[in-house]
Amino acid sequence: MCLNTSSELRNQRWDDLFCEYHATLTRTLSRILGCSVEEVLPDYGLDEFQKDFVARGFHGYMICIYFLGVMSVDGEDQVDFYVMCRRNIRDLADMCFCQGGERLSQHLADILKHLASMDAI
Repeated sequence: MCLNTSSELRNQRWDDLFCEYHATLTRTLSRILGCSVEEVLPDYGLDEFQKDFVARGFHGYMICIYFLGVMSVDGEDQVDFYVMCRRNIRDLADMCFCQGGERLSQHLADILKHLASMDAI
């Protein structure tokens, strides 16, 4: 959810978005399992979902670091992973962390602050 929301949207509507995401997820899960939403909720209600989100906040942040970097640059400026796989991991890490510039750094800082405010980091 942090990957695809702006800081403003998270600040203004996080609880609404989180609840809607949970409701959609439980409806989909119940459809896949062939049971009612009520049968899914005892094991994965909103409170449990919130705890799970907080417990895995750092993991989610690491995903954001990688994907926002890749998504923030034009195709011709993206890291060529085929070429990079033939080099060392340090070169790959350096190239990945340089993508996106100041704008990406600010976006990642905003996500980190948001997660910290929820004790998810």
